[in-house]
Amino acid sequence: MPPDYAVQNLQGRSFKGQNLTGANFRGKDIKGTDFTNAILKDADFTGAKAGLQMHWVIGLLIISWLLSALSVFLLTLVGVLIASIFDARITQKPITGVAVKARLEPAFGYCHVCLVPSLRLGIPS
Repeated sequence: MPPDYAVQNLQGRSFKGQNLTGANFRGKDIKGTDFTNAILKDADFTGAKAGLQMHWVIGLLIISWLLSALSVFLLTLVGVLIASIFDARITQKPITGVAVKARLEPAFGYCHVCLVPSLRLGIPS
């Protein structure tokens, strides 16, 4: 006779490698249940509720928000550093612990920091 799980709590349960041929999971909440390598031939999942358990959903949302905030911070920092390289008024000031000194080579017109042709902005060498 096939297994019947009509009265059991199946959230987060593991059925790894088990033979569940003809099992009845009708209308059950199987969130977070592991069916890795299980034999599910003729198993009935009609109306079953699947997905992640709530604590996993909350944890993944928090991690994604933290990574988003970190990327915004890093992109802002990179933007400020790039702007400071090309802004003649603040090139001699330290930016967040990194001293940016972009002296223009008078003879060649190249920036020592970024090695691209630059305008002569009147920064003393």
